[in-house]
Amino acid sequence: MISQLLFMLLAAAPADRINDARRAYSTCLTGLVKSELDAKTEPAAFEGKLATACQSERAAFRDAIVAVDVSAGIKRPVAEENAATEIEDFISNAKESYRDYFETKTRPG
Repeated sequence: MISQLLFMLLAAAPADRINDARRAYSTCLTGLVKSELDAKTEPAAFEGKLATACQSERAAFRDAIVAVDVSAGIKRPVAEENAATEIEDFISNAKESYRDYFETKTRPG
């Protein structure tokens, strides 16, 4: 029984690490979207700011993805590509969301 519990805890730890890092990065990006909407920043200028925003959260998210993938037996280059793809998706989503909110003069909840 104890070994099953230990296994379950260890198995959940990597997922928690990625989820926590994902949540922190998402929260940072959402905060940026809201503050730039409040400042009425043009979408092109927002995209410029987005490139350098949330660096520590982005790095933690990337590192978590790579570490979990590598520990699962995925080769490092593939793990790094997976991380880059997920981060690109977050950035793309932030850009699209920002443009939508800016054009409709709405704001995320």
